[in-house]
Amino acid sequence: MEFIPKKQRWLLAALSVFQPLGVITTALIAWGLVPRNTCAFTSPSSSCRLVAPGEPCCTKASNYGWRYAVFTIGAISLAAFLARFALFTFRESPRFLVAHGRDAEAVHVVQAIARTNGRPCSLRIEDLAACECPESGPARSRRWEVVRHVAELFATRRMARLTLLTWAVYAGDYWGFSIAGAFLPKLLAQRGAKARLSTAATYRQ
Repeated sequence: MEFIPKKQRWLLAALSVFQPLGVITTALIAWGLVPRNTCAFTSPSSSCRLVAPGEPCCTKASNYGWRYAVFTIGAISLAAFLARFALFTFRESPRFLVAHGRDAEAVHVVQAIARTNGRPCSLRIEDLAACECPESGPARSRRWEVVRHVAELFATRRMARLTLLTWAVYAGDYWGFSIAGAFLPKLLAQRGAKARLSTAATYRQ
């Protein structure tokens, strides 16, 4: 947040758009790979390792769809991970560096950011040294400082309501993703089997 100019801080919120786009892309990849490389809906769903020899089962050779999907998504994730180092340079937070007594590194980061944006930077190590920074108190005082900051979230009825609502929204968001990711494939398979639909038709609908 501290690296983004004030007029462009909306970009930070805009990053959240990539999460639903990633979910849609992942679903499309799975839809393209899983149905055509999985056991037919009329075949037994049991693994051949769990049934007696000679009984019908779903062989590994006929059930590579989910593996292809995982490998494809993993390759895309690995490429994005490597591109992060090759295309972008993320620097440490100047606020963090100053808070830990690393003033010279903080000045270097600020100057590097200014050069990247083509802006002049007059900040020097002497400027930070001239600042009157209060010394940190004992560990007990610092712990109470953290408690005080949390208590500010409930300072008024409106703040308490907003805080609890925000927590509930985030909790529901993550619970929804976890539950859907764990049980949705099984529910789809069960519904498709009951309706006598193919795997492709089940995922498409």
